[in-house]
Amino acid sequence: MVESTETAGMSVVVEDWQRKLLQFDRRNGLLYFKPGRSAVLIEEHTPDSIASRLDSSRRGLKFDYVEARGRGRRRRNLDQGAASSALGQSEAGPPVTRGDLRSDCPTSELQRRLGNLRRRSKEWQEEQGLNVLYVAFGMLRWIDEEGLEAIAPLLLLPAQLDRQSPHDPFVLTEDDDDVILNHTLGAKLEHEFSLELPELDTEVPSEYFKRLQGIIKGRPGWRLEESVFLSVFGFSKLAMWRDLDRIRREGTDHRVVRTLAGERVARDRNAATALPIPLDQMERQVAGGLDDVLDIRDQYTVLPADYSQLIAIAGAKFGSNLVVHGPPGTGKSQTIANIISVSIAEGKTVLFVSEKTAALDVVKQRLDENELGVFCLDLHSERGGKASVYEQIRQTVEDEKLVDPREFDYRSLSRLRESLNENVRALHKRIVPLGVTVYHMHGRLADLREKPHAGFSIKNIENLDPDRLGQVRSASKRVAQSSQEFREHHTSRWHALRMTQPSLELANVIRSDMDSIQSILRLALDQSSAVAGDLGTDEPGSIMQVQRLGSLAAHLSGSPGVPGKWVNPGTHIKLREIAEREAEQQKIRSGIQKRLSNQFGEPNPAWDFESIREKIQLLPAERRLIESLLGTDFHKRLTEPSLSIFGSVQRLSKLVDGLKQSVSSLGESLSLNPAGNVAGIRAQIETATQIANVTPVPDSWAVPGGALHVSTEVAGARDFITGLVESE
Repeated sequence: MVESTETAGMSVVVEDWQRKLLQFDRRNGLLYFKPGRSAVLIEEHTPDSIASRLDSSRRGLKFDYVEARGRGRRRRNLDQGAASSALGQSEAGPPVTRGDLRSDCPTSELQRRLGNLRRRSKEWQEEQGLNVLYVAFGMLRWIDEEGLEAIAPLLLLPAQLDRQSPHDPFVLTEDDDDVILNHTLGAKLEHEFSLELPELDTEVPSEYFKRLQGIIKGRPGWRLEESVFLSVFGFSKLAMWRDLDRIRREGTDHRVVRTLAGERVARDRNAATALPIPLDQMERQVAGGLDDVLDIRDQYTVLPADYSQLIAIAGAKFGSNLVVHGPPGTGKSQTIANIISVSIAEGKTVLFVSEKTAALDVVKQRLDENELGVFCLDLHSERGGKASVYEQIRQTVEDEKLVDPREFDYRSLSRLRESLNENVRALHKRIVPLGVTVYHMHGRLADLREKPHAGFSIKNIENLDPDRLGQVRSASKRVAQSSQEFREHHTSRWHALRMTQPSLELANVIRSDMDSIQSILRLALDQSSAVAGDLGTDEPGSIMQVQRLGSLAAHLSGSPGVPGKWVNPGTHIKLREIAEREAEQQKIRSGIQKRLSNQFGEPNPAWDFESIREKIQLLPAERRLIESLLGTDFHKRLTEPSLSIFGSVQRLSKLVDGLKQSVSSLGESLSLNPAGNVAGIRAQIETATQIANVTPVPDSWAVPGGALHVSTEVAGARDFITGLVESE
């Protein structure tokens, strides 16, 4: 059930393709022929007589000819004495030269129509290689599915329309092909009315018309007219229409056709597995990476091929379905020629199809230039005739080209390609700190070369990284938006300068003011640079930095002068010591402020240490401990504004740190945990003192065997003492 549903859906799609291919609408002249200025009605002849005369005439049939009015006037001026009858003209117009064929319109109009037909026929011949000029034998008047009357030609004879010069008549000759049936009309009638036109078994049009009369008999409004027209009819796509019609009726297993029709068909994995890597991964190869994937021994291109062209050639070589597109001049024809050359080298057959003759000629010319044209069979336009086909086959069979049996030096070529790829990889290597390639930078430089010069520089360009580059771009973007802000934003700071009526005077004023501003800025930068040099700071790079430098200079200018005693010998050493001590105290102060900020936040609380001291209630033991550390007047020292307390605290802190290290070392020696308070420290000190008062170990205990000897003596002494106790 699913298969039948898919087949039915495909039939609808293919039917739509057919309708679009042949244009079963009123724009198709093979179905809805419109006699008028785009066609020539040939009078005084039947279809049989015209067909017979064209077949028997070697030089063709001439149309009536009339000389142009301008040339007629000049001739009358040259021969004013001749009689009008002798000149063959009348008061009605210029003379008419009688020919074999004539139409229902005036001769001058006939010549204009014939000229248009020949021009259109040549355009088709040059662009698509098709002859679309036909002599139509018989017209069928029929009623379409909408109930409207239509006219369609029945039999078509390919023809040629030539003219040696503007002073000669047009000559109609038949082409090499025979009379053919209007298959587009046959397809339309069969598709819409289930009516099949009879096959064309004879070249005599009248006999075919008799058989057709019996088929259309009984259809109201249908009749056949044995008239003859010369016009342009294009039905080169009928063969494709018939193939599609067979697919619509019988279905197809062709994977590409079914996919185009909208069906989901299992993908052929053979082409994908044959490729070294998938095509989408090939497109991401950079810096010579594609050469690492494609073996040089498998490359048979005869024309230069770039990166994208090699990918297309590889895809076609391994049977992938792909579309190569691009604007004119990007190498599509060159890629096709390379695909054909690679296929020839692998013994494959290639069908190259194009509606345009120019596309075929370009590819054929490039293959000829590389001595591969002998492998081609050109079947486009007149080159598809029997004589041309036989001649091309003869040239291929008689060609004496031989393949050189010598082994090609692929190793040297591989080394050369690798050497070139090293340069390519160097161009695509990302360089720190910016993280871009030389190739990218050259591309950006080429893009910006024609841009106006901005006139600013970036310091330490060698250290430019992506973050700093983003800042530069952001600043540049803000500058670029200034003009838009000036023009559009009503809240802009430059809004007051906008003038409803611009004038040359305003432009001159703006230029003068900008010159003044630029001069002042240059002077300010020069002076600020000199000040920065005197102070030993970096040169300012912005107005804000100039303002900061000015504030620093103002602060230094308001500071008191240097006392005279500071320049006495040795004084600078004391001053340096005081400055270092003050700096250290400032560092301690900053640390205390930071810790207070972490605990209490900012700003630091303005504590009154005197009131805090009065509120603190100390136990006697705590008071004695603090007095032992800070002295009996510790309460005064806590509230003294003098900075000497910081020195005392600093010395105390150093003593405490030394005490901690000593206690830790003592605890490790005694295998005890470090003491956490003063009592513990004192206990460990007493223990260490007792150990230190013990008599030292004799030297004899430390000799080899001394410990064993001491143990023996101790055991003997213990036994002796025991014996004495028992005796007592």
